[in-house]
Amino acid sequence: ETESNLYVMKIKTTIILASLLVSACLLESAFAETEKHLWVPKVQTTYYFDSRDYNSLTIKSSVDLALGFNFWGFTDIRGNQNDPDKRFVFKRSFMEYRLRRKFDPEWVLGIRGLGFDVEYNGRNGKDTTILRYGLTYHHSLAMLFDKTSWMRWRYLPIETFERGQQTSIAYRLGFTSRLFLTGFSDYNFDRDGKPKWVAESQLNFLVNNDLDIVLEFRYNGFEEDIPRLKGFGVAPGIKLKF
Repeated sequence: ETESNLYVMKIKTTIILASLLVSACLLESAFAETEKHLWVPKVQTTYYFDSRDYNSLTIKSSVDLALGFNFWGFTDIRGNQNDPDKRFVFKRSFMEYRLRRKFDPEWVLGIRGLGFDVEYNGRNGKDTTILRYGLTYHHSLAMLFDKTSWMRWRYLPIETFERGQQTSIAYRLGFTSRLFLTGFSDYNFDRDGKPKWVAESQLNFLVNNDLDIVLEFRYNGFEEDIPRLKGFGVAPGIKLKF
């Protein structure tokens, strides 16, 4: 009964927060001038050839919204592992989308880069959706790499429908004007007492403003625990930017 009440509370919190965020955006759209850069999506599509005998397509998008919000996310469509004859056939999917905003520094004792995320996860079109809430901290790494380099820390302590929390880092490390590394590492803990890592690092070579050649290193602790699957893979790919 206690768990049931906790789930109900989380669902109510989700509805209230989502309603407030949507209402704020609608009010801003209705009564304020919209800046030219708002509501213009940036889209990337990347096609990969995974070393575990399947191919995958990732569609990533980002758009700046009113009131300082940003909507970012991706959808992965993949084949099954260890099935080379059907590596071009997509059998599974995963999506992750975030509504996020940085706090104004005067709200948080002058700290720059602190913000919050509301994150949605969905897998294979089934009833496996998750909503997460938490704090983020974004800062530059220009002292170590080029001026485009940064790191983002996230802690998401509230998760709906499943018992668990997540902490993660995401980064962009610029080496030259054409070569850079992007990626993330997620640590999922308190999930049935078995913490799991999920991490990806992508080496990018910028051919031009519309095309990158990439090499992605992938690790998934959930897949590692399934006897017939491999947790680690390497995937070269081609990225188109719109």
